[in-house]
Amino acid sequence: MIFSAPSHRVYQVADGRYCDPLAVRHKLLLQTRGELNALLSAAQTADDPEAAAALGTLADAARVAFGFPAFDPESGAGATEAECLAELYRYLEWSA
Repeated sequence: MIFSAPSHRVYQVADGRYCDPLAVRHKLLLQTRGELNALLSAAQTADDPEAAAALGTLADAARVAFGFPAFDPESGAGATEAECLAELYRYLEWSA
């Protein structure tokens, strides 16, 4: 391996897969059009339409960034918005 263990820091998704943390960050920023921090702030407000929209955008961004399959209401398969958001917040805590 080219890099030592401390330099080769990777993120492990709850389902056991590994992700390049910088690639995840890039995908999150692309999916949120650079508004990741603003959306995270808006999602923390009281239950209102702005918070709901922010949470939906964040869930969609996390789904793409972590490669989760879309939720299928017919079969129940795929990742729910709650699961996508949980992984996003877990990643943000890990990367801090």
